[in-house]
Amino acid sequence: MKLRSHTALAPPEAPQTSTINPGSSSPLLRMLLLAALLILCAAIVYLSPLRQWLNPDSLDTLKLWIASMGAWGPLIFTLLTAAVVAAGAPRIWMAALGGFAFGWFAGAALALVGTLGGCWVAFTYARWLGREWVQARVGKRLTKLNDLLQRHGIVMTLVLRSAPIGNSHVSNLMLALSPISRGSFMIGTALGVLPATVIYALFGSAASGSTIGRLTTAALLLVTLSGIYYLLASRSTLMRDTLTVLSNKK
Repeated sequence: MKLRSHTALAPPEAPQTSTINPGSSSPLLRMLLLAALLILCAAIVYLSPLRQWLNPDSLDTLKLWIASMGAWGPLIFTLLTAAVVAAGAPRIWMAALGGFAFGWFAGAALALVGTLGGCWVAFTYARWLGREWVQARVGKRLTKLNDLLQRHGIVMTLVLRSAPIGNSHVSNLMLALSPISRGSFMIGTALGVLPATVIYALFGSAASGSTIGRLTTAALLLVTLSGIYYLLASRSTLMRDTLTVLSNKK
């Protein structure tokens, strides 16, 4: 009786798949989502009724609205500050509103907490959505700047935040797209925004009918802060190194 020869069945060949990595487009998609989110935030800040609230004529209305919240007023104000700062509204306006509604000390404290919350939110969504795409394309050309941010993140954030002029939201986005650590970002931000927060809370408190002394104090502090910033920035080796790195970029 003949034995049948048995051949091992070869496992079926795996179907050929595309060589395109499914995750390769993810950074681009997230970057596009970030762009759409920033457009939405700009529309909320500049085209929605929020724009009408961000002017001195609305101070009394907003103060009454916050007062109507009773014991929840401070919490509502803090959360509102975090939300509008995360969307790109000026943080100094919220500091002034805090001083107008709660007095300069409590207003500055609440505005500071809300501002830090808003900066953290903006930093978080910008980093997750955009940093990978940005660093993959320009990271090599920014090696020296990235190194400065990694080694001196707190100081550079503090200097950026302390500038008398500038846009806090743009700073959030720029730092989020860099390799700076979250801890350095938050510490530098807290130290950097504190002086201006107190100054504009004093302005707001003065607008609520406080003595002219607070208005004068706030103005003098603002001039002093600007002078100190100029002196430190002009004599800082770190600032000169940063400007040198930026000037060598093409």
